[in-house]
Formats: sequence, structure tokens, C-alpha cells
Amino acid sequence: MIKLIASDLDGTMFEKGNVIPETNLKAINDINNSNINFTICTGKTYSLFKNICQDIGTGYGIFGNGNQIINLKTGEEIYRKLLKNEDVLFCINTAKKLNLHVHLYTNKEVITEKLLYMDLRNFELTKNDKNIDLEFKIVTDIQKYVKRENPEILKLVISAEKDLASLKKEFAKNKNLQVNLIRKVDKYRDEIIGKEYEFKFVTTASPSTSSRITFSILICIYPSGHSKAMIPASVAPYSLIIFCPKAFWTSS
Repeated sequence: MIKLIASDLDGTMFEKGNVIPETNLKAINDINNSNINFTICTGKTYSLFKNICQDIGTGYGIFGNGNQIINLKTGEEIYRKLLKNEDVLFCINTAKKLNLHVHLYTNKEVITEKLLYMDLRNFELTKNDKNIDLEFKIVTDIQKYVKRENPEILKLVISAEKDLASLKKEFAKNKNLQVNLIRKVDKYRDEIIGKEYEFKFVTTASPSTSSRITFSILICIYPSGHSKAMIPASVAPYSLIIFCPKAFWTSS
């Protein structure tokens, strides 16, 4: 028996400009009518897509690559894993040393010294939407801000135009962190801000088995070219995993 279907957002459920095609809305409605939990599984933060998830009748949301899980029917936060302050400072120090851009995500804020890459993209996507509960805080020195304010950081992003793969050795020194590299280049170029760039989003390492949610069957919908390893460890184990490419939406 299928209990849950999980889908990515960008390039899967969304078309350009965060628009959900009618075929996808119909598929979600069919899933909900079949008493199957439709779940969002994304690297994005909850505050960015809270209202969209509620509007389309999403049962659960797995955000920040597994560092926050929300029951969207009740608003209950099932799970949250914050980055430790010392790990945030480790990332900022590493980025500063290599002249890389860094910005942070709390539950309701984006903290940055200057809007440049993914932070700029999120600003452009949300600036005219009063329903999105996400603020952008521009600070003079992000390192000093973290030391002084000790904000609750869910996710940290390091960005540059290219060559972030060189950071791999640096981050191998810190076993507390889970790091994923995304390239917004060529056909994946960020058309919202008109730039090509790379970014590493950093969260705390995978949770222990005691914090996991267990389902007998999980269907994961992902865009072509995306790694199946993007499915977070917070939802496991599975007796059967079916990975469905984006074509699932139009064929189901």
C-alpha cells in the first residue's frame, strides 16, 4: 500500500517563475483524493513555500534537505535540526578566506552582507508577495553578527560564479556538516537574476535513526539530472523506493 508520494519543487512540480502547471495540480488533487500523503521534499526553507504548500493541500513538508519536517495539515513542527554556532562560524571563516559569498537562513530570515546569488533570487521571487513570511536582513559583517546575535541557523549557503568543488577538502575537516553542490549553469542558468553560478548549501549532518519517519513504500518524484541521493536521511528506511522522473506527472 502506498502511504506517501514525495516530490521536489524546482524543475519538477514548478515551471519557471514558481508556476505550477494545471497537469501537476490535477495530479496532486488525484493523490489527495486517493488518501495518500502528498509531501514536498526540498532543499528550500519552510517560510519560502509555506503558503504554496498549504494552498495545494500538501500533507507534509521536508525542508532544508531534511533539517525541518512540518505537518502542513496542523502546522506542527515534527523535526528541526539547527546548525551549531561553531559550525556556522567555521563555514563563514572558510568562505571569507576564499573570498566567497555566504548567506544564512533562519526560520523566517535570510541574513547576508549583500544580495548576490541564491539570496538575490529568493528576494526577487518574494519581494512582491506579501503572503510569504520571509525577511531579508542585510548586515555589515556576517561573522560578527553571528557571534553577537547567535541566530538559529537552519541552512547556510556559499556561492560563487564557479569552482566551488575546491571546497571539498575544507569541509571534509568538519564531520558535523552535510554539504551539497548545485550548479546553476547552461540550461539550468538562473533566469530570475540572469546569472550562472554554483552554490553549496550546508546543513547539519543526517539525524540519528531515532528521529526518522518510516514508511513502507515511498515514491519520489525528481527532475531529470538530479541525484537520487538528494532524498534526505530523515525519511527512512523504505521497504520499496520508486524513483519517478518528472514525466510521472503527465503520465499518471
